[in-house]
Amino acid sequence: MTPTFKSGDVFGAKTGLYVITANSTIDSKGALVMGTGAAKDAATRFPWLPKQAGDAISSIGLPNNDYGFIVVRNQKKSQSVGLLQVKRHYSEKASLILLGYGLHVLEFWLPSKMSVAMNFPCIGAGGLKPEVVLPLLMELDNRYTIYTLER
Repeated sequence: MTPTFKSGDVFGAKTGLYVITANSTIDSKGALVMGTGAAKDAATRFPWLPKQAGDAISSIGLPNNDYGFIVVRNQKKSQSVGLLQVKRHYSEKASLILLGYGLHVLEFWLPSKMSVAMNFPCIGAGGLKPEVVLPLLMELDNRYTIYTLER
């Protein structure tokens, strides 16, 4: 079984978890830089996300802040957003190696019955062509719906 692909806003989906692509750049205030693409959309929708993500990523303590995949929760608002690392620095092109690692961590973490709404990774601000990314996505199962937002 393969993922479903849809056109539209990932945040319009009814799902168990929103997953958006991100980098691992933490700014001088300790917030994750979320200035373009799906990350910017998520930061706008969830204003608490950049700082809480920065805190969570920094606490992991890995070189280059590599986290692969994390879930950031806001207990006060009962909201959660998954971050799938596809870059280290926000200005870089997306990395298939980081994407593959992040998808592996996500698959390991994801409960068997949870659905995921995820933006199509790496093709907007990530700068990759969909046909380059698609083989990695085709390894995902039917719990995943991948959204492409026409901008």
